[in-house]
Amino acid sequence: MPASRCVPAALVVAAVTASCLMPGVPAFADSQGGLRLSQPYVPSIAPGRSGAVEILAVASAESPGAGSIRITAPEHTTFPEAGFRWNGQRGSMPCDRSADARRLVCGAGTRAGFVFPEDEQVRMAVTVRVDADAPEGTTLGGGEWAAGRDATLYAVATPVTGPKGERGEGKDGPKGKLQARVVGTDRLNVRSGPGTRYGKTAVVKGGAVVGVLCKVNGETVGGNAVWYELADGRGWIAARYAENVNKVPYCA
Repeated sequence: MPASRCVPAALVVAAVTASCLMPGVPAFADSQGGLRLSQPYVPSIAPGRSGAVEILAVASAESPGAGSIRITAPEHTTFPEAGFRWNGQRGSMPCDRSADARRLVCGAGTRAGFVFPEDEQVRMAVTVRVDADAPEGTTLGGGEWAAGRDATLYAVATPVTGPKGERGEGKDGPKGKLQARVVGTDRLNVRSGPGTRYGKTAVVKGGAVVGVLCKVNGETVGGNAVWYELADGRGWIAARYAENVNKVPYCA
């Protein structure tokens, strides 16, 4: 037998033992068609108000299914309802909500579980309410969204609502108040997220000037994909019908 093929028995045993002790590759691992979860933007929700948090999911190969969706609320927030939305549609199966309203466990109601089609973007969203005494002008972290064995962290931000904040009547902050004017329509719907598939939360009259926090790229409306987040926490408006008074930055 050639020398290159002579392997001591002890090394063979060690190699087999090591292979048996190696953990199995998770069903959603990238190497075998993993599920990628991410938060496309951090929504700004004023203390005492509710808003939507969106999570994107993309599977590089058809997912074998996630038995449940498990959602933990960020610090200083709770879930006002026991449910979540899948591609803009409310889930048909209710979720179990913990006694402190900070955890949701949602089942698909089928043996296949939640199935994520290959290379298709799935938008999942949940409503969170920020505690009335939550700190202003900060990011509330600690949220987690898990599907099967995959998970991602998420957060919400709180605007400053005092005399020098976006909703204040006093002196503007050092960078000035960010504003936009409603144009091209008599009535502009305010949505809970950056797209028309999100629920309507309010209506702004044409010509009105509103305070805004930042902008994101969302659903394209009339050739314009930009959406502005209102400073008062009511939601989002399409830039197609909103002319910025001063330069609005992208949301962090």
